[in-house]
Amino acid sequence: VLNVVTGDASVASFGDLALDIRKVFLYQQKLMAITRRGHPQVRGELSLQNLAEIPHASWESISLPRPAMESILDRSLSQMDVKRNIAVRVPALPMIPELIEQTNLMACIPEILARHAAKSLRIDVWELPVPVEALDVSMTWHEKYQHDVAHRWIRNEIVKITQSLR
Repeated sequence: VLNVVTGDASVASFGDLALDIRKVFLYQQKLMAITRRGHPQVRGELSLQNLAEIPHASWESISLPRPAMESILDRSLSQMDVKRNIAVRVPALPMIPELIEQTNLMACIPEILARHAAKSLRIDVWELPVPVEALDVSMTWHEKYQHDVAHRWIRNEIVKITQSLR
């Protein structure tokens, strides 16, 4: 995430924003569960019972409010009377797959990260056994940079790059 205050843009899933922050939708992202390859509690497919019983690694940013993906997931699970057992909170989302590879924890992370990590790590990627709304991933920037030529160029490049993810 780049710093909006210094003039950069941020790409993430955002809730309500201040009036002076501009936003453009980039793509939708669904959540997937990951476990280490051959996890002893998961056989064939991930079950709701697995989701409730296996301890989780969760992302908790110290610089952002509770990540939207965590809130969306927990809201969906609560509708099924399921609560995750959060065993560890990790400050950086990209660290989670490596942690999962080395433990019997599980995590629910964006599909792009899960599939990318599965190419090089010994992890399994699972569909969630409950319906969970997709995350809207957007780019934000402060309105004072709206007409800045270099800033507009990088925003347009980010939009072009992410179009294949739609």
